[in-house]
Amino acid sequence: VLLGEDGAPFFDKTKDVAFFVFGKIWVNNHVHVLRPKNINPKFLVYVLNAVDYLNFIDGSTRDKLTQGKMNEIPVQYPPLAEQHAIAEFLDRETARIDALIAKYQRMIDLLDEKRLSLIGKIVTTGLNSIADKKKTFLLGMETIPSNWDIVRNGNLFIERDVRNSPELPLLNVSIHTGVSLREFSNDHIEQMASDWSIYKVARKGDIVYNKMRMWQGAVGVAPQDGLVSPDYVVASPNPNVNPYYYEFLFHTESYRNEINRFSHGIVPDRNRLYWEQFKQIYSLCPPIEEQNQIVDYLSRETREIDEAKARIGKLINRLYEYRTSIITSAVTGKVKIN
Repeated sequence: VLLGEDGAPFFDKTKDVAFFVFGKIWVNNHVHVLRPKNINPKFLVYVLNAVDYLNFIDGSTRDKLTQGKMNEIPVQYPPLAEQHAIAEFLDRETARIDALIAKYQRMIDLLDEKRLSLIGKIVTTGLNSIADKKKTFLLGMETIPSNWDIVRNGNLFIERDVRNSPELPLLNVSIHTGVSLREFSNDHIEQMASDWSIYKVARKGDIVYNKMRMWQGAVGVAPQDGLVSPDYVVASPNPNVNPYYYEFLFHTESYRNEINRFSHGIVPDRNRLYWEQFKQIYSLCPPIEEQNQIVDYLSRETREIDEAKARIGKLINRLYEYRTSIITSAVTGKVKIN
């Protein structure tokens, strides 16, 4: 049985921290390797995945289950025959629940594909499907509406590099949620900046991106004035530029290909996109009226998709809660196993 030691998802009930392994494998030194003695190994896995690890975790910035704390974990020990029966019951039940979760997750994946496809089409072709077209030199885009321009980002944005405003709240840039207000956890100690004065100021409506993760989509519009990491880039939009149109554009596959071409690094997944390279990239530039119309349309359509995803996500969370509940109830003897 393998049990997480360092950095495992001890407080995420959607993920397991203990696993049954059949056969020989290599594991790193961040894993406890347990050889069960007089206990059904699968039953032990279910017990360990039902533990509340709050009282057993050490570490200020990275959750760690030391060997000493691991030895303090109480383990239920019914007769061996009951252990076998409980393990077989939970194998069946968790397999059924996991199949439902996978089905709902596939629905979310399909909605994500629909969302990306819709954005990719509208931000590159506009809302008027019969508008005159012209050829373009951009990779992945054969034609665009004839009244659209293609300009470098340096003509659309100016870099904002303002520091020393520690009174502003901290903003976070995420691949999945764009730019949002940073929420600090009360459960664990988080690393805090020693000098807030070096953090960059982002004003409401600025484009902010993570230099190391721009190619993955870590970019968005600041929803309010705030501070961002000094390793981020803040781009302030010029007049007649709707930043939300460019937030949509910057998440398209064709644009991410351009980002990769202009990024630099020792290996691809460590590529950085600096302001000097960002401002050289060509972007589409529809008239501001069309930018606004596209943003209004996509905001409405993507909101409906996101609401559908949220509803499915709630169902998935309930299934995870039920999965956790049934495991806990079974290994503690609260439900009778036939």
